[in-house]
Amino acid sequence: MRSTAFFVTFFLLFLIGCASSTKVEPQFEMPETLGEGGSEGAELPEKWWEVFGDTELDRIMEQAIGENFSLKAYAERFEQAKAVAKLNGADIYPTISAGIGFDENLTNANGRPANYNSEKYSVSLSISYEIDLWGRIRALRDSANYSLQASAEDFEAAAVSLSATVAETWFQLTAKRATLKILEDQHAVNEKYAELTRLSYSGGAADAGDILQQKQQLLSIESEISAAKTEITVLENLLSVLVGKPPRSEQFPESADLPEMPEFPKTGLPSELIERRPDVRSAYFAVKKADSSLAAAMADRYPKLSLSASGGLGSQDITTLFKTWFVNLAANLTAPIFNGGRNQATVEKNEAEVREALNSYSQKVLTALQETEDAIAKERGEREKLENLQSQYEIAKNLTELRNSEFTAGKTTYFFVLEALKNEQSVEKALLSARCSLLLNRISLYKAIAGGFKKASED
Repeated sequence: MRSTAFFVTFFLLFLIGCASSTKVEPQFEMPETLGEGGSEGAELPEKWWEVFGDTELDRIMEQAIGENFSLKAYAERFEQAKAVAKLNGADIYPTISAGIGFDENLTNANGRPANYNSEKYSVSLSISYEIDLWGRIRALRDSANYSLQASAEDFEAAAVSLSATVAETWFQLTAKRATLKILEDQHAVNEKYAELTRLSYSGGAADAGDILQQKQQLLSIESEISAAKTEITVLENLLSVLVGKPPRSEQFPESADLPEMPEFPKTGLPSELIERRPDVRSAYFAVKKADSSLAAAMADRYPKLSLSASGGLGSQDITTLFKTWFVNLAANLTAPIFNGGRNQATVEKNEAEVREALNSYSQKVLTALQETEDAIAKERGEREKLENLQSQYEIAKNLTELRNSEFTAGKTTYFFVLEALKNEQSVEKALLSARCSLLLNRISLYKAIAGGFKKASED
């Protein structure tokens, strides 16, 4: 007797041991450090865009997060996953049904009117339950729960992506509006320069080629002004759509200037990055989901034990209903004997899905590391470029002041003043573009290291 009990216990443990349990980790050696930030630098807040100190950006961002239709669609996918998780979890518990019945039989003999023959009243209750011998039902429940967690992380990843797009669009719009002002100033300077060239031509100090050159420069700047206005309209339309409004329906006030660069953020360790990024966490839960589905497929090869019970009350007279009762008990054990290898093929399919999910997870981790390292490297280059242009701009401003002083003292003509001013404006435009590029790259870094907003899971 003891040997039989031991054998049964061993057999059950063996079958349970056959359940899948995949270790979720990158399929490569993780680096020990991450870029230059590491543990140094500023902590990044959950609402990372607030580090720029731009109140208008804060307003637009809150509107986008609340009204963007793509983000709302992700939230509804989360609700769908939540319902599926509840549906799969329901199989853990027994199914209980109740019923109330009334039967009436009529007879008709030789064409005479029908007479009441009999009546019957009944009340019934039934219970059915599958005993989860091998963990199949629990594995299906776990698979649905992991899918729910992955859906929540997908929402967070979409929110991070949306916030980055909004910030990028807003700063591009701010920079383009500032560029338009510089171009309009350049156009005014070139008009003065062209007028002086015409006067010089009248006096014989310039030739027709100089006049044509100035006309060409004016036309070139006018073309840039037209392109800048078009880009501003396109960026405003994009912002309108991002906040859930039709194009041209929203008015975005002009910002005074691009913000100063915030302190470089703390990037943390690679292990911290993959725990923080919602897209990587989603890929992690996708592996766990596939692994649970595999466990369910493996358990499906073994026998299923179902129990059922039903009982009730029945009588032809409702006054005696509670004096007559019945009870039925049943147990059903079913096991697959031959199905053409269908169950084994399902297991093999799920094993491949686990390997696929694990490879996708590893690729997500690699992409997260690459995006962070790229943003850090690009920031270094963008800063060097910006410092160079700032030096050029200071020189250009000094040259303009020098030419103005020389003109005031009668040592040079106004041509040299306008030439210096044109050069200063060109450098200023390049400097503005470099500042915007540095901000956009910083946004890419924030996007690479940011976590989610926890909105879907909290709702």
